[in-house]
Amino acid sequence: MSRPKLAIPSYRRHSASNNATVRLVDASGHRRDIYLGEYGSDQSVVAYAQALIQWKAGTEGVSATAGRGLSVNQLILAYWRYAEGYYGSASRELVAYRYALRHVRKLFGPTEAAQFGPKSLQLVRERMI
Repeated sequence: MSRPKLAIPSYRRHSASNNATVRLVDASGHRRDIYLGEYGSDQSVVAYAQALIQWKAGTEGVSATAGRGLSVNQLILAYWRYAEGYYGSASRELVAYRYALRHVRKLFGPTEAAQFGPKSLQLVRERMI
């Protein structure tokens, strides 16, 4: 008999503090609320994506990132999904982002996002030129 599929926790607004939250439930039924930052901010959307990645890895018993933090590829994917909803899937902004993010992904995709710094950004800029 297979295990029932878990629903993906939603990105919610905590009205009293205007913070974004997500309620995660593990395989044993324990619930915990995680505060992600100001509701609607880019930081909270990225924190939500990272929380979901870690939650999914914990529910399946396998690490999605092999014991490392959030990768640049995962960060790009989380931002892309956010941007599609914010700008619309046919906007000019997404075309510009696609061009820039293509270079970031090719150079630093599997790199841990915390390791991506000013020198990495300079390399991306040089590649674009």
